[in-house]
Amino acid sequence: MNINQVRYFISAVERGSFSAAAADHYITAQGMSKSIADLEHEIGLQLLVRKNRGVEPTEFGAKFYEQAKLAERCFDNLEGFARDYVLPADGAPSLVLLICAPSFIGMGKVSTSVAAFIRKNLGINASISFGPPDYCLTALSDGAADLVITIGKASIENIDCDPIGTIPCGAQVSLDNPLSRKKSIRLADLEGAHVAFWPGNEFFNESIKKRLAEKGAMIDPIPLEADLEDMTNLLERGGALFLPYISAIEDEVAHSIAVPFDPNEGITAPLCLLGNPKNQSSKVQALKRFFMAAQRFISESKASEILSQ
Repeated sequence: MNINQVRYFISAVERGSFSAAAADHYITAQGMSKSIADLEHEIGLQLLVRKNRGVEPTEFGAKFYEQAKLAERCFDNLEGFARDYVLPADGAPSLVLLICAPSFIGMGKVSTSVAAFIRKNLGINASISFGPPDYCLTALSDGAADLVITIGKASIENIDCDPIGTIPCGAQVSLDNPLSRKKSIRLADLEGAHVAFWPGNEFFNESIKKRLAEKGAMIDPIPLEADLEDMTNLLERGGALFLPYISAIEDEVAHSIAVPFDPNEGITAPLCLLGNPKNQSSKVQALKRFFMAAQRFISESKASEILSQ
């Protein structure tokens, strides 16, 4: 299996015909048909039903399509990361920054954007990567990371936690859910629905639980397994998944989309910068000073809007 076969299959499903999909990729319809036939042979299952006026996915093909879209986006992110990565110049300070968050579509885009932002504003080269809480905190304690950004407040012994802003929140819902057609949602829209938290996002989850309790919301999110199929099953039942809302990487995943909360609901999560008190390097202090200055000159609502982009 290779990425071109995956791309061809996605196009054939979306266009409904080999000829139209082939035209999109500048290959012949025969080449498109053979590529997908080879893919079916390798998998051992039929992906498409050939008809007189086009093609349509089998039951397995429809499920394979959702996974293929996910793989295509991850591959695009990887290509973008490699293309945009800039090696630090000799002698230039380099900052190792971890973002405490579970895997998500658009990770590569966020990494390169944050690195470019730091390089432009501070003249510091930065290496940006993601990881779960335990990994990030261990890296910070042993010096493998200079700083950690968390979505949600983290109270940890011997670790400094400085708030640097807030980030808006939203809910992932199925495209079949009426909420998917709204520009924004309110907490009342989720009352009575199955609502869940994505695992590996503990700081965010705890912050949202506290916010829901403060507002007296009749919503009690349950934990969800870190599995795309479990998420798909939840959303197909009309459920929703709480998550930070980042408009710059908004995209369909597994026939679902993220919808932001109405700003008037006040459902935001604190964005915090974690540091090891023993690390007082100039690059660490420079980033801390930048965020502190930004807080003085940018309103919280404006900063929240900027961070979501």
